[in-house]
Order: sequence, then structure tokens, then C-alpha cells
Amino acid sequence: MKLTLMLSLYLGWMVAGAAGEVAIGTPHDVDRLPNGNTLITDGGSATTQTGSRVIEVDQRGRLVAAWLLDLDWAHNADPTGSGRLILSDTHNDRVIEVDAAGTILWSSDDHAPFSDGSHLRYPNDANLLTSGSILITDRDNHRLVEIDRTGQVVWQFGVTGVPGADALHLNGPHNADRLANGNTIVADSNNHRILELDAAGSVVWEYKPSGAAALDWPRDADRLANGNTLITDSRNNRIVEVDPTGTVVWQLAGVVGVPYDADRLPSGTTLVSDSVPGRVIEVDATGAVLWQYPGTTATTYDVAWITNPSSGVDLYAEIHKPIDAGPQNQYPAFVFIPGGSGTGQIFRQDAESKAAEGFIAVLFDPDGRGLSTNSGSYTIEDYCGFIQQDGLHAVLRHVASLPEVDRNNIGILSSSYGITMASGLLARHQDDPPVRYLIDFEGPSDRSDTAKVNGGHVPVSPTNHAFWAEREALTFMPDLLVDYVRLQTEGDHNPSITDNHHAILLNNAATNGFFGGQGIALWTRVNRESDNGPNQTYSVPSPAAWLSDDLDVHARVLKTLALIERAVTPTLVAGGNLTPGGSADLSIALGAALGGLPYWFAVSTGNGPSLIPGVTTVYLDLDPLVKATLTQGVLDAAGGDAWSVPIPGHLTPPSTYFVQAVYTHPGAATGFSATTGAELTITR
Repeated sequence: MKLTLMLSLYLGWMVAGAAGEVAIGTPHDVDRLPNGNTLITDGGSATTQTGSRVIEVDQRGRLVAAWLLDLDWAHNADPTGSGRLILSDTHNDRVIEVDAAGTILWSSDDHAPFSDGSHLRYPNDANLLTSGSILITDRDNHRLVEIDRTGQVVWQFGVTGVPGADALHLNGPHNADRLANGNTIVADSNNHRILELDAAGSVVWEYKPSGAAALDWPRDADRLANGNTLITDSRNNRIVEVDPTGTVVWQLAGVVGVPYDADRLPSGTTLVSDSVPGRVIEVDATGAVLWQYPGTTATTYDVAWITNPSSGVDLYAEIHKPIDAGPQNQYPAFVFIPGGSGTGQIFRQDAESKAAEGFIAVLFDPDGRGLSTNSGSYTIEDYCGFIQQDGLHAVLRHVASLPEVDRNNIGILSSSYGITMASGLLARHQDDPPVRYLIDFEGPSDRSDTAKVNGGHVPVSPTNHAFWAEREALTFMPDLLVDYVRLQTEGDHNPSITDNHHAILLNNAATNGFFGGQGIALWTRVNRESDNGPNQTYSVPSPAAWLSDDLDVHARVLKTLALIERAVTPTLVAGGNLTPGGSADLSIALGAALGGLPYWFAVSTGNGPSLIPGVTTVYLDLDPLVKATLTQGVLDAAGGDAWSVPIPGHLTPPSTYFVQAVYTHPGAATGFSATTGAELTITR
């Protein structure tokens, strides 16, 4: 019965969600960077023209960086070094330079009107020249203009605000480039031609075929190393390469829809922003697609029914993962916790996206919600109390047991009221299984935020202390052992919360007492690294730096970046000469709150985990150890240490071993906690 139901359910939605990764609304400029990554300027939704941003993805299609700020239909981004970009913020009629955090370092608005008295109107391209000036394609002013950093006009072609089709005018130009010989090439879009101009403003080359070969709204023209010109012929849905005589020597047709940008790569392939499908593709000379984004990484899914021992309810869960996930190719995992009284199924598209980013993303319906009702016989809403917390516990234990999961790298991503379920589980079941991090998106702190009479959704009086004793995140936060990230915009999604006191209370409660908080977590932070430092406490008069409300549209990207950051920040790192007779070099970094305290480590041929009652969950099987007993060390003042483990010369590679450190944690219920571990593969 359940299997039949799930098959029909998946047939309905999995095809539409198969693209994966961070979605693109309208790709404009696209560049292959020297490191092999791809920089994409996303104009955002073509319908609402919101959600514009710049992202960098690697060759596997995974998000590396994102420039998030209040952009409106941005068209291009050019790197200027050290994570900085020059951006054409098109509908805001400005060109800006931003740093890696999205902070505006320079804006054309600060120097407008320019020296000629003009302002920008729909700038769609801006390039930083070797002279330090900026070449801007100013579409609705029908001109190309080069300005210096003070707004002084250095060079111009076209008459400001006057369209035309002769040798002195432009009409709606796009994407001008300064060539190595000092000339400038531009797509004169509404005149359906490509022009090359010299420094004096004379037309030295023109491509404007007629008849069946005519261009229709070309928007990009690049001069190639062989002297040919690569042209994006947008409304003809094609890319053409022409030689200096205007003869077409190559074209891509029938593959793209209203393309915007095309770049010939050193390999001879062509990188194209394909606007209508909302994708970026790399094609070979035959037009075969060799790479695309989104959709670079194929994903799959499993369905699991996990029994909550506290309720007896079989909880419905979906486990989304990269298609190559398996025992020999493990991935970090995390569990979505829904807000309000929602189901996990609302995260399906998110789960597909995160699986394509290299995570095993797990969603589930808590007891009594969605499909977790034992065929409709259990519909009790626990409002994130102990029963649903225990259900989450069962889900996490199941996730930790999966052979494709990197059990050293498990986290939780909660939304809104889900923080109550997540924090309750983590406080009541410390290290069982070990969870590395908790990312909390705008969760409420206590009954003052969540009782219905106070603007929340829980229909229970705040005077019912027995009920609320297990349903206030603020109660549990001081007992969190995990890293804690709070994502919070200036204006909370709950309009009744106007000062973000809930974010401050939860952060302060989790932050370790060593740093002035009330908790035992070894690392906490509000928002991004560029917003606030770690292990800080705040007050309503002296708050954290909140995310701008303009970033609400980028919530999924912000969560993805937070997940990636925590997943690649282990507490234990292993390397060295991993051969028989060599040594494994190990280091741990637990933070200053544990400086001077002892720890123990061991290396095992097993893969655990084993629960040591009354102590902690340790990922060591009862197999013969390379080190027969746990070996003790002492953390330095910064909470770190480094050591080496000799590898016996008689080992027969390949052999896989597991190393883990257990450390004294004064705030933990047992007095101990466990670092994330690491696997070592011994080779010849």
C-alpha cells in the first residue's frame, strides 16, 4: 500500500525537480574562470525580475561563491581580483564594484552626473580596462562610454540618448569589448549588426548580412584569436562564427533559445548562456552538450519508513543524494526540519538542489503530519514536543547508519519553529548520533513568539507551563554541543517580531560561557562570516549585523552556502604518508573554550559506531586497534593539537582505518564529547 502510494507520488513531481543545484532565472553574462570554475550573472526571474545575483560554480556544478545584494536585472560581472567584481546593475541604472561579501566598494551613482552631464540608462555591460577606466555599454542611451573612477568621460561612441543606424549612431547596443589593438567591438542590437570601431570612433569593420542570413537582435560579439568573430544571434536562436570577410564558418542552431552570451574557450568548446531554458551549456564543435548548469550532477532518491519508538508511528522520509553515492563514495548529510506544523515534503525541490550540491539531503514528515499518520490512524499534532523530537532522533540514527553517508559530517537545517524540534533533540540526545552543526533559519525562541495569542501558530495558552516545558528552543539551546549558525534578516518572517530579540536570545543561549554566553557550544555565529565574527553575544540595543531584507529572495542560496561552509570545516583532519611504514598526521581544532583540557584518540579498522553507555557515541568498532588503547593528549590554549600515528609496515594495502578523538567537555551531560572523525586509506 505504501509502496504503491509512493510510486504514484514520485511520478508526479520528480521529473520537474530533476535539474538540481541553485536555479537560474535568466542567465546573462557567463565566463569560464582561470581555475576552471564558471561565473554566471543571473538576471533573476524574467517575470518578476527579482532574485538577480552572481554565482560561481565548479566543474561539478557545485556552488563555490555567491554575490548577493540588492541587484535588479544585472547583466554582467567581471572579476577585478580578490573576489571583487565590476557589475552592471542594469535596472538600477548603475555600475558597481563589490567585494566577495557583496559590499559595494564603488558606484557610478556616486559620480553621476558624469563630466558630460549624463546618467546611465540601462547599462548592460561594464568592463574594467587595463588603464583603470571602465567601458560601459549604455543601452538606452544608445552609446558606449568609457569613464574613469571619478566619472570623467574618457571616450564615447554614439550620441547620448539619440538612436540611429549610420556610422555615428547606435541603437540599443549590447556587450562592447575593448580589443587588444585598442579598437572596440559591439553588438549594435536593434540595428542587427556588429561594429568594430577605432579610437577615433570610425567604423573599421561591419557585419550586417541581409536576407536569410540576417542577424536578429545580436547581443554579443567576441573577436577570437584566429581573427574570426563569434556572435550571439539572439532572436534567431543561434550562435555564429564568421571570418573577416563575413563568411559563416561555424554555427550552433537548434540547441539554444534566445542566447545572450557565448565565449570560445581555449579547448575549442563554446560556453553559452541559454536564456529561455535558464541554463548555461558548454558545447563542442558538433553542438553536443558537454557540460551544463544547472543539472551538472545527476541525483536519485530513496524512500524510508522509520519507526519512532516513542509514538510507534512509521515516519515517512525521502533521502535525496548524488547518483554515485555509495559505501565507497560517501557524502555529508543533513536533515531538513519544517517550520510551523508543516511537512517535510515542502523541501523536495530544495532536497534535489542540495543533493546536486554534493549532500545527502533528508526530509521527513514528523509524527501526525503528511504521510506519517499510520494510514490516518495517528493525527495528533505534538507541536515539536518530546514525541516529535524523538522522531527526529530516530531519523538521524537511520541517516547515520546509511552506508553512503559520511557519518562524520551530519547536520540539521531547521526553518522557523523547527528550531524547537531540532534543539530539543540535540539537547536531550547529545552525541547520539554525533551531529556536527545546526543551521537555524529565523526560529522563534519561546512561547512569547509561538503561542497563538502572541502572533504564533501554537493554540495553547502561555500559562500552560507543562506543555511549554518541552516546546521552547530557549530551554534547550544551552545544552547544544554542535556548531550553531543563526540566519536572520532584519525583518523577521513573523511580523509580530520587530526587534529580532529571538535571534539574540537563542544565539546568546548557545554561545559558550567562555565567550560570555550561557551555553556549551564550541562555535556559534549569526549570519555570514562577512556579517559577524564567531562566538559573539548581543543585545537588542547592540544587535548583530542582520541580513538585509532584500536578501530574502536569496534564502535558498544563503542556506546552501551555510551548509557548505560547515560541511567543509571539520574538527579533525588526517593526512600524511599513508603507506605501510609511514605515518598518519592528525590535527584537531576544538576552540579556545576547551584549551588545556585532555582528549583521547584511537585508530580502528572498524567503521562503528558503537555507543558507550554513559560516555558518548564513539565511531570505533571492537576490532583490533592499531593503537591498542585510547591514547591521551592535552589541547593547547587554542583548543588544538597535532600528532602522528605510525603505520605498521606489515599492513596490506589498500586498507581503510578510522580515527576519532574523544575529549573532555565540562558542559556535556556525560562530561565527554566526540569530534568528527576521519577515514584513512593506506596505499602502497
